[in-house]
Amino acid sequence: GDTRPGVLFMIGLMFEVHLSRSQVLAVVKTLSLRLLLCCVMALAIYFLLPFEAAVKQVLVLVCFSPVSAMGPVFTDRLHLDKGLAGVINSVSIPISVLILTGILLFWPPVA
Repeated sequence: GDTRPGVLFMIGLMFEVHLSRSQVLAVVKTLSLRLLLCCVMALAIYFLLPFEAAVKQVLVLVCFSPVSAMGPVFTDRLHLDKGLAGVINSVSIPISVLILTGILLFWPPVA
C-alpha cells in the first residue's frame, strides 16, 4: 500500500510553530550543517568519482534531496524532540526544491 499520506499526516501533527530562540538556532544550525555537508559531498562526487556525467548529476541531485520523511518518526521513537524534527523536515523541503531547481537550471541534463 501507499503509506505517504500517513507519513505526511504524522509530520503535520508534529509540526510546531511555537519555537523558542534556541530551537530556531538548532534548526538553522542543523540545516546549515546539512547544506555544507551536501556541498562537500557534491563536489567530491563531481571531481573525484570516475563515473560518466549523467551518473554524477544524479548523485549530486540525490545529495540535495529533502530530509527523509521518516526522520520525525524515528525521532519520536527515540523520545527526542519530534516537533523540532518535524520543523527541520518541513523547512528542508522548500530549500531542497529551490536548490534542485537551481542545479537543473544551471547544469543542463546530460544525454
